[in-house]
Amino acid sequence: MIKIAEEIQSIVVQIDLGVVLEPLVEKLQELRDALEAGLRRAEGAFNGMVRAIPV
Repeated sequence: MIKIAEEIQSIVVQIDLGVVLEPLVEKLQELRDALEAGLRRAEGAFNGMVRAIPV
């Protein structure tokens, strides 16, 4: 059992987490950019709606 754990540990140590996590990081950046763009559009629409209200 200990030998198996040691083998697993030696394999895990060799894994480059940067390579493993890069697709996740890229997707999160895309989502952040899409959210930011959506919030800007919503802000513009809201400001236009407020300007259209007669005072």
